[in-house]
Amino acid sequence: MLLYAVTLSAAVTLSPPVALPSAAQLLPGTAAAGGGFSIDVLPTLWSRFAFNEHTPPPAPFGPNDCAAVSLSPLLSSFECDLLRSAAAEDGPGWLRDTTDRYGTAASALPARFPIDRSLEAARDAHALLTDVFLPRWLPMVHELFAFEDERVPSLRLAFARILKYDASLGHVALGYHCDGPLVTLGVALNDADEYDGGGTVIAPLQERDLLERERKRGIRLRDVGGGAGAAIALPAGHALVHPGGVRHAGAPIHSGARWLLVCHLEAAATGYGFKP
Repeated sequence: MLLYAVTLSAAVTLSPPVALPSAAQLLPGTAAAGGGFSIDVLPTLWSRFAFNEHTPPPAPFGPNDCAAVSLSPLLSSFECDLLRSAAAEDGPGWLRDTTDRYGTAASALPARFPIDRSLEAARDAHALLTDVFLPRWLPMVHELFAFEDERVPSLRLAFARILKYDASLGHVALGYHCDGPLVTLGVALNDADEYDGGGTVIAPLQERDLLERERKRGIRLRDVGGGAGAAIALPAGHALVHPGGVRHAGAPIHSGARWLLVCHLEAAATGYGFKP
């Protein structure tokens, strides 16, 4: 079992929750017939990483599809604050593990806030995600991986959650694991300067490729230690996307709090992914 040692800090607190606007108030574009809205998909630059020579890419992905980091934000700071405010209250929506997972002690795992419309506490966050953000992101991610497999005509949301790593509570890490749905999209909801350590480790990244991208693009890397390589720490609003079947982990934070929106995407219509 892998245990993490942390240096505890004072609890990181949020500003009082703000009033959430309706999805229609956030939708860009102009009103269309029937009261709908057009969605403007803004161009986003990505830094892409290849699989290392020892790891063949899982179908339907190619050798250069190990991971991608957005070089421009997918969410504004205001939108990050909206999602954090929607989940900020310590109520029944938050889940905390009681058993160990992925080699990490239950007490060290991050708290989880499922974005499920059936949960009253999550309805505001669910509306923002499904009505505002996903229409912008799903075509973008599908195009990023250039799927040619007929089982992946388009992408849809399988499920989503907000994760909160909080060093003051000992919720600091998530061990290596793979996800069942086809694609994992993680969006940072706060800046990497608000916590020490942390970030996401992608096991089969080419290390030389990763370091070269850091030098050229300014992507922030943090040494995980123990020969485990480097973790990618994202600015607020930026995204890391990778095949769900790729081994990855949440590196331990040592102080502060890390907020992350995680969307698991599957093939529309077929539900094709890495697990039934």
